[in-house]
Amino acid sequence: MVTPQKNGFLFEDKIYEQLQLTKLKVYREKEIRQIYGKNITAIDHLLYNDDILICIQAKWLGGKVSNSQFNHFTSCVNTIVNDSKTSKYKLVLGLYISNKGLSSNATPQLDIENIKFDNYKTNIKYYDIFDENEKYLLDKVLYFIHNYKFYAYDYQDDVIIGDYETKNVSYIGDYYNDFETV
Repeated sequence: MVTPQKNGFLFEDKIYEQLQLTKLKVYREKEIRQIYGKNITAIDHLLYNDDILICIQAKWLGGKVSNSQFNHFTSCVNTIVNDSKTSKYKLVLGLYISNKGLSSNATPQLDIENIKFDNYKTNIKYYDIFDENEKYLLDKVLYFIHNYKFYAYDYQDDVIIGDYETKNVSYIGDYYNDFETV
């Protein structure tokens, strides 16, 4: 029988496999902790291009993401952003990826964090990406990062963006504008 913890690790591995398609260096939690310190326990994956840093927490849960879980994630993202090794990035995306989404207590915290971004008090923008269908969720991640110019490639080196785009073309929203306003 697969335990919830084992299920979570398997999900993290699947996210990692998707991110590997970008052909960028994708750091996993162990490497992140070696670089930024042992207290960075709420970031499973980190990747970047010339201007954007993405910090990801991936959870496969029995219930919604709690406020304390989300706050721990934002604390870890802030620690990384304030480190001299990564303070140069114009935009930092904090992606909380899960099958259940944020709880009703955590959603206002995400809004509070994003108000700071909207008011130019930080360069960190947070997103809650969720879907109970694992395949759709993995596709949403590729589709999301594609819109920030993190391109994934198939075995023939053709750009792929995930099948999710055909199911919900409104998912992009104003993501391009986030980068332009920083």
